[in-house]
Amino acid sequence: MNEHELADLQSVASRHPAVALYVFGSTIHGQETPIDLDMLAVYATLQDFVALRADLDRQPFAPLIDLVAMTPDELRGSGFLVRSGAVPLAALR
Repeated sequence: MNEHELADLQSVASRHPAVALYVFGSTIHGQETPIDLDMLAVYATLQDFVALRADLDRQPFAPLIDLVAMTPDELRGSGFLVRSGAVPLAALR
């Protein structure tokens, strides 16, 4: 993901503060040109998630976004953050 794509993605995220976004997979583990961008969206209400997904779908991102979605309760019981090595989108620069 290049700097422009990251800025665009962070702009989308800023419009949806009720959804916490994390990045995992090849993008953060050094692959220079990943096939897709693996993201986790942690949402409190389905409405928040649907609004984020619709906003992402309107963006011309490259690579494509592969989005995993969980509620905070699902995330707590899953161990996903540790297993995937996911980092908050806001931590990427």
